[in-house]
Amino acid sequence: TIVVRTGIVIKKNKRNGRKQAQHIKIMNAIRDIEHPDGEWRNKDGRPDKSQIVVDWRMAHPDGTKAECIRETGLSKPTVYSWWKKIDWVELRSSMNRENMVQLSGADQQQAAQKVVVIVERIAKERGISEEEAYKMFLKGEY
Repeated sequence: TIVVRTGIVIKKNKRNGRKQAQHIKIMNAIRDIEHPDGEWRNKDGRPDKSQIVVDWRMAHPDGTKAECIRETGLSKPTVYSWWKKIDWVELRSSMNRENMVQLSGADQQQAAQKVVVIVERIAKERGISEEEAYKMFLKGEY
């Protein structure tokens, strides 16, 4: 047993002779009395890690993914996933006609070149036409 091997004393869970089903009903009733509005539930789910990546990137515009991973403590797949999605969201929003008008000529050209590269990559990866890839890009269905 754990007590013999480690010397750690573990108290036995007590249900006072009740079967598990009956014990659960009693515990649920107590919970509902203590939290009548269902406050004990987290209805929002687990917080999204994208905001952590966004905040870090805003604070470190020239930072790398590796630095972001080290400084935030997020996993590599998480940072890579959100990094890519954030790039695409920013690029898609810059393609908005009103935003393009606010950009200088050189910035417009640079944004357009980025879109062309991404659309070509989507088309190549999926084996579809560039027109279809562009529509996917605009809808965010990459």
